[in-house]
Amino acid sequence: MAPRPTIRVTINDTTNPHNLTSPLPAEADWSWTLLPAVIGQLEPLAAFHALRGLYVPILMENGVAARDAAGKPIRDFPFLPQYLSNNLESFRMEAYFRSDPRLQYQDLWARMPTPTPQFCKVDVTRISQRRHRQVRLPNNCMSWMKGPGSPRVMVEVVENLSSLQLAHNTTWTVTAAGILRPGTTTPVLPLTTFLEPGTTTYTPSAEMTQAVSDLLHLQQLAREHGVNDWKQLPAAMTPAEWKVCAPKITIPLAVRMPAAAAAAAAVAAPVLGWYRRGRGLPAPQPMVQQQAGGNEMEEDQEEDQEAQRDTEQAVEARCALVGGDEIEVEEEEDQKAQRNTVEAVEAGRALMDWIVAGDVDWDDMGQAWL
Repeated sequence: MAPRPTIRVTINDTTNPHNLTSPLPAEADWSWTLLPAVIGQLEPLAAFHALRGLYVPILMENGVAARDAAGKPIRDFPFLPQYLSNNLESFRMEAYFRSDPRLQYQDLWARMPTPTPQFCKVDVTRISQRRHRQVRLPNNCMSWMKGPGSPRVMVEVVENLSSLQLAHNTTWTVTAAGILRPGTTTPVLPLTTFLEPGTTTYTPSAEMTQAVSDLLHLQQLAREHGVNDWKQLPAAMTPAEWKVCAPKITIPLAVRMPAAAAAAAAVAAPVLGWYRRGRGLPAPQPMVQQQAGGNEMEEDQEEDQEAQRDTEQAVEARCALVGGDEIEVEEEEDQKAQRNTVEAVEAGRALMDWIVAGDVDWDDMGQAWL
């Protein structure tokens, strides 16, 4: 990437001269007390959906393609600042993802001074959960990253909306003067802010219309069965599309490849054991592989027994779901499972190193595992 300018606007990190966000003029006034307007929008408009599948050009700097820390070209989004801090606020991230359906987390990482957070599932899960807790939940809005939200989430959002909010496609307060951001009285957003151009009222999507219908039906069922909240209704009374089918179960490694399963368990057991024991960080115990002569791993006997019981219960449960112990497995599936096992073992070792180093947010780690 080209040399960074010596003077830039600092938002959230003054200790590192390279770890800064250079906001565009349109977002210069964004803050936790003055949220981006798009966060108050209920559903995306046609212009947002029209971007799906379109090519994203490469960002150019001085006539040369800009590249990230890994040497990959950086994609050019006009609403995205050229430089982002590793400490990017959740509300900015949510606003960016609501600006273009093609945006991915990698597009944000590429603009950060160092390649952190790492490209791994734990980090993406942690960041997504923070966006949900800090931005979407308080503002009663849904994620736009993967199209319409789940039917149940949409019903829960609609339940907290007034007909006036629904008519103006917003989750924020609607007054005769305009739309108000949470906790503010000014500035007032025009009533047409979240409407299609040239319209004065919003036409909800088919999914949102179905959510309204489902909510009315559930509320009627709650009254008929004498419960105060439709959430107290038995699952059998919820809409058919809410029924979660049993996930596709992969055949347990302990059944297919006992040696590979044992290696994976040896890596995972200490991590899970530490987390269960009060979220502490004891010194890691040496992990010595079992030798042909019969030498055993130097681990605590009680923890071994606990890990073994957990493994046996998990194997029994999964075997029951797939229909028993006698399972026919094709050779190609075995090879794929073997590759996945090797990757899992390596990822587990890297995760242990990360935990021992002390760079752990235990609340987020626990949520990611659950």
